[in-house]
Amino acid sequence: MNQRMKRGASLLMAGILAVGLVPSAFAAQDGQTTPTLEKIAGYSTGYSDQEGGVAEIVAYNQDNQKFYLVNGREKKLDIVSLAGLTGNERVLDAYCGIGTIGIIAASKAKEVIGVELNADAVRDAVQNAKCNDVKNIRFYCNDATEFMMQMAASGDTVDVVLMDPPRAGSTEAFIKAVSAVKAKSVIYVSCGPDTLARDLGVFKKMGYQAEGAWPVDMFPQTGHVETVVGLHRKDM
Repeated sequence: MNQRMKRGASLLMAGILAVGLVPSAFAAQDGQTTPTLEKIAGYSTGYSDQEGGVAEIVAYNQDNQKFYLVNGREKKLDIVSLAGLTGNERVLDAYCGIGTIGIIAASKAKEVIGVELNADAVRDAVQNAKCNDVKNIRFYCNDATEFMMQMAASGDTVDVVLMDPPRAGSTEAFIKAVSAVKAKSVIYVSCGPDTLARDLGVFKKMGYQAEGAWPVDMFPQTGHVETVVGLHRKDM
């Protein structure tokens, strides 16, 4: 293990310990039927584990200006299952990009709201929902923090927040906005263990408890690791 990998692992464990997770809650997930993404000439196919079988998700990414993870076949963690959706929840997919996670979640939620600042990505997300005949998802071109604060100001709430921020991580203002819309659960997909550790500390201050963390090595032989963390608001 090189020094960058050691530093990343140390920072990730520091964040986990900061929010009260025990090592037994920290486990890689292998051999499970979970959503995966495979880029094919500008399109992607994803698979969502559903009752009675596996549903195919077609996702369109028009150009290279929108961020889209490579090596997606290795992303074997069922993000949607971690949210514990029962079909009655209102879900907000922040940093939603071209909408793939939110579209998969829509099959198990009452309503999904996708928020993304990149207008081109939002247009692709709308197209993706149409291609997959998903009717209970809406997309908004807006800053996710401002959007949630506007929701909170009008007395609006959500049950679950899905967040997949860039390597720089989230912000304290965003995390406060998550609390303001009274989200009971948060699924945080991180591509930077140092910023994840920092953000988990802020979530803890806002009353959220991390219940599990799962590393996903999507870029072998590098110092980078994807980590998915499930959080729950302790007073709800």
